[in-house]
Amino acid sequence: MLPKPDRTDDNRSDESGAGRGDSSAPGNGGGCPIGPATAADLPAIARLLHEAGLPQGDIAGHVGRFLVARNDAGGVVGTIGAEVTGPDALLRSLAVAPNLRQAGLGGRLMAELERVAGGWGVQRWWLLTTTAERFFAKRGFRVATRCEAPEGIRRTAQFSGGCAAAAVCLTRERRSDE
Repeated sequence: MLPKPDRTDDNRSDESGAGRGDSSAPGNGGGCPIGPATAADLPAIARLLHEAGLPQGDIAGHVGRFLVARNDAGGVVGTIGAEVTGPDALLRSLAVAPNLRQAGLGGRLMAELERVAGGWGVQRWWLLTTTAERFFAKRGFRVATRCEAPEGIRRTAQFSGGCAAAAVCLTRERRSDE
């Protein structure tokens, strides 16, 4: 699930930092390299998720399907993950350091996860959010009922109780061009 808003500006893309534009100017998140997360990244990932108001209790078992963005010093400044269940995947844990939000890093993380997920066999994304529906709608996601999700997705911790009942369920096909 994506984090609670930290601003009331209705034009923001979302509070996770998945922002407008993908500028690659240094210092704004656009130039941060993105790569696979490792077990050593778990404390930094957990900190980002906590700062964003996202659940972090079950991330260790899924770190192999997480990506991180790093600053010039090698510190983790963004993360995104997936739980893959056959051709379906739960997109989860998109978070960006507060000082890099609205700089395009969230969108870059999403695009890279989309690309990597092709190698995992992902054909359809599912997610739950209480605050980032607009960000994902701009990327082609549509509202779905939770019962539309396949059984494997419904059995994930987030679907079966880890996310608020008020969270919106979104879905779309994985894009092969990202």
